[in-house]
Amino acid sequence: MQSDFVLGKWTKQEEPVVKSKIDKSVEAIEVFATQGLNAAMNSINNLEFD
Repeated sequence: MQSDFVLGKWTKQEEPVVKSKIDKSVEAIEVFATQGLNAAMNSINNLEFD
């Protein structure tokens, strides 16, 4: 069932990728909150989310 896939737990192989994306997302939010939208957009555009 598709909802099981979407709502399921991360595999051990996916966990480092998810953690990295969460960390980079937090960084982008912090830049947005402290430096504004343009700085956040520039910051996000330079990040690699792979």
